[in-house]
Amino acid sequence: MVCQVEESVTLCPTSGQGRAERMGSSGGALRSGSPGETNLLSKGLNFCPKPRQVNAQKLSLDLNLFYRRLRLREFFADENGNNTTQQTNDLHSNFKPKSSWNPPKAHCAPLESFISAIEEDVKTHTSAPDFRDNLNKTERQAIHELRKRDDIVIKPADKGSAIVAMGKQFYREEANRLLGNPQHYKLLDSDPLKKSHKT
Repeated sequence: MVCQVEESVTLCPTSGQGRAERMGSSGGALRSGSPGETNLLSKGLNFCPKPRQVNAQKLSLDLNLFYRRLRLREFFADENGNNTTQQTNDLHSNFKPKSSWNPPKAHCAPLESFISAIEEDVKTHTSAPDFRDNLNKTERQAIHELRKRDDIVIKPADKGSAIVAMGKQFYREEANRLLGNPQHYKLLDSDPLKKSHKT
């Protein structure tokens, strides 16, 4: 038995015959790929689960920091739109307390109207009473189960849009097998880049 492919998720087994035995795993990397885990991973690695509730305090803090950064950039920009503040590479800059100064709000009307539009959008979307989960119960449970597991590695496939889930031990063995192939890799005694940097 080679890797079992279900939709766009490739499940590499951890014990068995032939190639699977060489991989060094037992059952499946995802315990034979439960439907919840398979469905969850088939959504892709860029899928964003919708939070059940919004942390209003953290959201407000993040938005205020974002607004401050926008206002600072606008306040210190010259007439060509270039930011005139230079980041200094001072060795002691870590010892200076961070500034909490905010530029005046009325300095740039278009920026303030943009910030107001963001605030209105956030209020509209966070005060919506109906929560529609973009995961079903088994997929939500699979997130918690996969997060707890440290015996598997989940990566995008080299080709295509598949996701590969494999046992961590097999992942390491396969990496060492590929890197140990003398036809493709050669062990060096020293770093050859040091010679080119001395010029």
